[in-house]
Amino acid sequence: MSLRNLTKVPKRSLVYFSIDQSTCIVDTKKLRMKDSGEPFTNSAAQKNAEVMIKFGTKELDAIVIASDGEWNFFIYILFSMVFNVL
Repeated sequence: MSLRNLTKVPKRSLVYFSIDQSTCIVDTKKLRMKDSGEPFTNSAAQKNAEVMIKFGTKELDAIVIASDGEWNFFIYILFSMVFNVL
């Protein structure tokens, strides 16, 4: 495995909002870890991580479903486009 693959930061993440039970694709740089407040890109990208997204003046809680570069991320996007669920 190359050094580039080890240090690669995902550009986008698929997140789930429990408040309204919806999903959204968000730039990873906008995500912050819920417990520590540090940027999500500084930590190892992981599934089911609890994050916060600052939207205007509100901070929304979300859960990371997948990150860019994972197969299930692309399958979900393809499924959403075909069946128009996104």
